[in-house]
Amino acid sequence: MALAAQKMDASPLMIEEQVETGLADFLANYRSEHTPGGGKKDELAQRFTLFPGKPIPELSHTYAKAYQGQDALNLNRAVYAMVLENKVPCRQQLASELTVFSHPNLVQLLGSGIVMCSHLNESRYVLFFDRPAGKLLSDAMKETPRLHEHIVTDYVLSPAAQALIALREKKITHGNLGPTSFFMGETPVINECITAPAGTLSHPIYQPLEVMLASPLGRGEADERADVYALGMLALELIYGIDKQKAMPQEELMRLLMAKGSYQVFVAGRDISANLEDFLRGIFSDNPADRWGLDQFIQWLGGKRFNMIAPAVSKDTTRPFVFGGDNYFNPRLLAHGLHQQWRLAAKELRNSRLDRWCETNLHRSEVGEKVERALRTGGDGTNDAQTNEMITRTIAALDPVAPIRTFSLSLRPDGIGPLLAQALADNDSTTKDQLVTLLESDVPMYWSELAPERRDHDYSAAITKLQRARTTLKKKEIGFGIERVLYDLNTSLSCQSPLFRQHYVADAAEALRTLDAIAGKAAANTTFIDNHLIAFIASKIAMNKELQLTDLAAMPALSKNEELIALRILARAQQKYPSLRLPGLCAWAGMRVERMLDVMHSRVIRKKLKLKLRKLAETGRLDDLLDDVINRTITIRDYDGFTKAIALHQINTNKVERYKNPRLVEYYSRDTGGKIATTIAYIILTVTAYQVVSTVMGI
Repeated sequence: MALAAQKMDASPLMIEEQVETGLADFLANYRSEHTPGGGKKDELAQRFTLFPGKPIPELSHTYAKAYQGQDALNLNRAVYAMVLENKVPCRQQLASELTVFSHPNLVQLLGSGIVMCSHLNESRYVLFFDRPAGKLLSDAMKETPRLHEHIVTDYVLSPAAQALIALREKKITHGNLGPTSFFMGETPVINECITAPAGTLSHPIYQPLEVMLASPLGRGEADERADVYALGMLALELIYGIDKQKAMPQEELMRLLMAKGSYQVFVAGRDISANLEDFLRGIFSDNPADRWGLDQFIQWLGGKRFNMIAPAVSKDTTRPFVFGGDNYFNPRLLAHGLHQQWRLAAKELRNSRLDRWCETNLHRSEVGEKVERALRTGGDGTNDAQTNEMITRTIAALDPVAPIRTFSLSLRPDGIGPLLAQALADNDSTTKDQLVTLLESDVPMYWSELAPERRDHDYSAAITKLQRARTTLKKKEIGFGIERVLYDLNTSLSCQSPLFRQHYVADAAEALRTLDAIAGKAAANTTFIDNHLIAFIASKIAMNKELQLTDLAAMPALSKNEELIALRILARAQQKYPSLRLPGLCAWAGMRVERMLDVMHSRVIRKKLKLKLRKLAETGRLDDLLDDVINRTITIRDYDGFTKAIALHQINTNKVERYKNPRLVEYYSRDTGGKIATTIAYIILTVTAYQVVSTVMGI
């Protein structure tokens, strides 16, 4: 048996004839019922029309481009369409909640779906909105930069509050409020919040400091406090102006906020009315847990007075911590400085006695203990990964409210997914490697546990996802790894497989239908070993365990075949949709299986199986094709037959080898000659004896 297995793995396969399966002819004449991107170009559901020749620059942004649209049910309605980019996840999951949802202070989403865009020759996800009357607030501010407090309260804040209440009822926050998100018609209307990740469109000044510190894509989901903060900043701008702060470079503004505090930077020294002062004191707290949310904001608009105390000035120590030639009196500024000078921190931080400074100068022994434990994680400094984690943990201990900081990234746990999508799309290995290192560590969990009472919202769901991603990342089989993490963390991201370069594919069913439609062009030489495709499918069907072809263990060339495993995963996905028939995809799979069958040793079995492929492909079921052609019974029959053939071959070979030995030949010759001579002698003796007996007896 061992010899047979050895021969099976080592001997070259001899294919005596080519079998015509008919799959190529079948595919050449096959036309899928599914058209990727829908039917007619630039149309959705025979109702909405996109006009790619009529762009709207003022409504376009990095993640979506705006164009004029049309609604066949109401030709007089002003409609605009937002065509999403495919590389970075936006907030498409909100579309189902907001479609045809009507509120007087919110832009109405009329419909959305996949559209084949003629100007791109690609299918994209497109959303059609009812365009409100009036210009954008950002344009109106160019003409009238300052407004009276009562006008701002009645015409901006109150309508915005009603819109945020309506969104909250659907468990939605806006995340991108600012001057460009208001249509200032007779009734003020807030622009949509679907087509861009939260925190990516508005000027950084409209974000609280802990959000501003993060990279735009690393800011994660918004919190209602951040929305209220943005409205407060907008009110301050409309009434008093924030031109000086807005003109500052972001780095300079962040340092100023960390040194003095948000209230001191934006409000102190202004002649603020008592009414508005309550609101501004409520939102400009640098402790997110103390910052006003939507409920306090609504109560304030309703006339309630809170008699808020002005946020305290940031406390500094009397004795600085010296790092990089600079004196740091503030732990938050020090954390930022360590991040900005990462390489210097790697050299100096371990022996800096920073923990003692926290205890004796900040008078916060608990911070000193956390810093001391963080410094211990750096080991002896010979391991770069340990050193980097040490710096990350130390920064977090000094400023637990701020984002997680790595060598060149600043992010919150729910921002890892979008940053990973951008890194993979841009082939940015530096960012990808930092994110992978972060996923492999327990730093996100450490960060979330540092000061949960000071967080702007609950990160437990994001941390749970990251813990699962950590396990997924360790699995190297197809359907797992970094690509699987990408789709698990970004559930609204379309499949990034090169096969779908021209197609928007958002779920497993659409992926299977699209594969069926493109089978005629892709088949024969196009493999199913596609990490993005299989990871996307595995994510959508929630496949948590690696697929093992243990039933084919008798034939390792098949049981370890990565493409066959990929096909099995596609078949498992199709099982989720019993009515889905995919003859084109099955024919394509059949052409790939035909090549796999060449590992079969029996010419009879090979030919019989190949001749079945077309009929099985016509059923449109991948599991029928795979189960009937490549299964345990067939592989064992082929294995047993080959084993017997090898054994018989070995017996015959041994015989041939024996007869090739001259001494053995001479021995067998003598032995055989002797036996023959003896036999002849016995015959002669018998005949002679018979004759003698016959003579004596007279017979």
